[in-house]
Amino acid sequence: MLVGLTLVLSACDVLGTSSSDSIQVQLNEWALTADPGTTVAGTNTFEVTNNGKETHSFAVLLPSEVNEDRFVVVGELGELKPEETRTLTVTLAESTTYQLASMRVTIQAGKLVSDYDKGMQLDYDVE
Repeated sequence: MLVGLTLVLSACDVLGTSSSDSIQVQLNEWALTADPGTTVAGTNTFEVTNNGKETHSFAVLLPSEVNEDRFVVVGELGELKPEETRTLTVTLAESTTYQLASMRVTIQAGKLVSDYDKGMQLDYDVE
């Protein structure tokens, strides 16, 4: 597999407005950060900003209980251009570790390369 995972769409993204309670996600070449570093179960809004020079994407992933190389997509935003900010609201389960990631795939030197494989993923705990 190119990115080492198979994605199954489980929910659509919900675009909303930013608030002080949002989880701030910063995308940059080849990393992402989230503040705060954990959250509580329930409805959560991610405010995602692409601070990089390249286009990236954003997804909230739940590891599959059946196959460790697979994830369920809890929510995702399409491509975010440099300096673009968008929000994603999802419902997160208690005592669960999700993965925040950019899943964008590009062709470089004739090969498919993913942001995920370049390190744009982060484990994210829900209390």
